[in-house]
Amino acid sequence: VVSKPDLVEIPAGAFQMGRNDSLPTEGPAHQVTINGFSIDKDEVTNAEYARFVTEANHTPPEQWGSVKAPVGQELLPVSNISYDDAVAFAEWRSKRDGVTYRLPTEEEWEYAARNGDKDNLYPWGNTWAPGRAATQETGVGKEQPVGTYPQGGNRWGVQDLIGNVWEWTSSKASLYPG
Repeated sequence: VVSKPDLVEIPAGAFQMGRNDSLPTEGPAHQVTINGFSIDKDEVTNAEYARFVTEANHTPPEQWGSVKAPVGQELLPVSNISYDDAVAFAEWRSKRDGVTYRLPTEEEWEYAARNGDKDNLYPWGNTWAPGRAATQETGVGKEQPVGTYPQGGNRWGVQDLIGNVWEWTSSKASLYPG
C-alpha cells in the first residue's frame, strides 16, 4: 500500500528573512513576500526513500550498505543524500502520485520554519524551549524518528523544521544582497 505524503498548505504572506543579530551569512534581514505553497508535514523517512531506491533503481545512501534502510532505522529521516538525489526523489514521487512535487525554495522553507508572518525565531515561538527539537545543544546527538517532537511544529503542524537532519532547498547557496 502506497500512502501519499501528508501535505500542509502554507498561505501567502510576508516576513523578515535572515537576521542582523547572528552570523554574517544569516544577514542582513530583509523583507520577503511568499506565495502560498504546500510542504510535507514531516521529513522523508528512510522507508519512503527505500521505496524510491527500489522502484527507480536509484543508488541508496552509502551508510545503508544495501538497497534497504538498516533495520530499526526505517522511520528516521533520510540523510546523506545529494541535491540531485533529492530532486530525483521528488520527480519519482511526482510520477507515482500524479502530482508535481518539488523542493521548497530557501524563502519558503524559512517562512515555514519561522511561523510565516509571525516572524518567530523558532517554529513554536521566539523563546527556545527544550524537548522541541533534536539538536546537539539539547543533548540529542543523533537523528530521531520523524515526528518525535510534535510540540516543536509550526502553527500549521509542519514538523522537524529545526534540528534532526539538514534539508535541501531548490535555491542556490548565496549571500543575501547587502
